Amino acid sequence: MKTAYSIPSLIVIGALALAPLDRAQAKVDFAKEVLPVLQQNCFKCHGPEKQKGKLRLDSKETAFKKEGLIVPGNAEKSDVIRRIQLPKGNDDTMPSEGEPLSKAQIDVLKAWINEGADWPAGVGATAGVGAPAEPARPKTGVEALGEHKPAPEELKAIEKLQAAGVNVLPVAMNMNWRDANLSLLGTNVTDQTLAQLKDIKGLVNLNLRNTKITDAGLAHLKNLPNLISLNLAGTAVTDAGISNLKGLAKLEYLNLYGTGVGDSALSSLKGLKNLRALYLWQTKVTDAGVADLEKALPQLKPNRGIDLAALMKKEEKKEEKKEEKKDDKKDAKKEEPKKEEPKKEAKPEVKKEEKKQ
Repeated sequence: MKTAYSIPSLIVIGALALAPLDRAQAKVDFAKEVLPVLQQNCFKCHGPEKQKGKLRLDSKETAFKKEGLIVPGNAEKSDVIRRIQLPKGNDDTMPSEGEPLSKAQIDVLKAWINEGADWPAGVGATAGVGAPAEPARPKTGVEALGEHKPAPEELKAIEKLQAAGVNVLPVAMNMNWRDANLSLLGTNVTDQTLAQLKDIKGLVNLNLRNTKITDAGLAHLKNLPNLISLNLAGTAVTDAGISNLKGLAKLEYLNLYGTGVGDSALSSLKGLKNLRALYLWQTKVTDAGVADLEKALPQLKPNRGIDLAALMKKEEKKEEKKEEKKDDKKDAKKEEPKKEEPKKEAKPEVKKEEKKQ
């Protein structure tokens, strides 16, 4: 039977897109709900390559090392919760760069901490201290490339970009492989900006998160044969743009979180045999599309975060079952025969004359 659902209940489902709807029955799933929030907002400044304030959040051991940062069972006393709620511009605000966390993301972290801040062994990082959960700048890939000697046109392109405020920095000392974090410039980065990267053959890490690039801009990445890490999260790219990545044989990390890509984009990635990390949270991909990609790339386990649609269906089924039980109880009450009240025994009349005697 069909059941009507109240608008408030559906609003709650949308607002808690990152969290289970019934905390009393299901605890926060660290791998599906908490880890993606940390990956998207924390690892850039507190990960394997950069530890701002000597803080790392990419492994269980390092995240709990600083006293008071995460207090299991008490989100309000956890410094990380205080800092992610500070206004933008405050010296202690986390993240210090980019957009602040959404209310839904903050609620997930609070719920996780209040439930004990369980970080399962082997999830997000290996058991060893300092093992990265998300290879944002995969060292192994750069090491495998060997040495790079930039051509004059490459040096000229780097100089031109840096003059325009775009930093294209060495990934490490005494190395000519380059890292370009254009996410710091936000919507100032457009397709025209990407056109200036085509001569930088030594570019291995490119972060375009939340920039204004489109499918047309991705055509310029065809000329970057050594690209290992590419972050396109929060951009307007679609399946058509991802088809430009087919020739990036050395690509190991690709972040498509919050984009309009679907299963056609996954088909374009089947030839990338070195791809090890793929983030598909809040995209249009389907279970069938992901399964098809996993067959082509057995080493790859795409991270899809949490599926809101599946959650809503699950919640609707719960509501339907509750309503069905209520209806069954009502029907059962209607069918129950009314119990006849026991007849009162008539008291024998005592004649007045008998009373006198």
